[in-house]
Amino acid sequence: MLIKIMTFDKAPKKRRENAEKLAFLLKAQIYVGGTNTLDNFISICKSVGEDDLLYLEDDIEICSNFLTRIKKAIEAFPNKMISFFSCNLKDCKVREVPYTWHKFSQCLYIPNKVVKQLLKVAPQFKEKRYKDNDWEKVFCELKGTYIRYFPHLVQQYEWESTIFDIIDPRSPFYVGESNE
Repeated sequence: MLIKIMTFDKAPKKRRENAEKLAFLLKAQIYVGGTNTLDNFISICKSVGEDDLLYLEDDIEICSNFLTRIKKAIEAFPNKMISFFSCNLKDCKVREVPYTWHKFSQCLYIPNKVVKQLLKVAPQFKEKRYKDNDWEKVFCELKGTYIRYFPHLVQQYEWESTIFDIIDPRSPFYVGESNE
């Protein structure tokens, strides 16, 4: 499994430092992209080759035993994309939901077969529907379902978004340092 952490060339120092910390802890690669998030995501997907992808954003903290928990989740849901973050109050249990419901990409496990599907649909999506930095809607082009995992294994810091004029949302169900 290839682990990539997304950050931006113009990201604030605290985000770049957090990306470096995560890369060290997880033995991950940092991808530094420009402001076009869809192009960044496509580039990351192209770099995966035949590996599965664990995609993380630069503004998260990870729970204790993060990689062990991720591996257990992947074993429980082989060949499914898994989202490990949500700030939706309905995500208080593991749920299998349609790709059209996809919203949060702070931490995603994306099996290689899904990476390949995304690479097929991304160019058409970009040409037809892509606006601003709403790149996550590319998942709506996929058929099938993915897993919204519970408890959430990452938490988003309450930092200003690099892309939108908002404070990033937090998960009410982050497992944190708990060993549950």
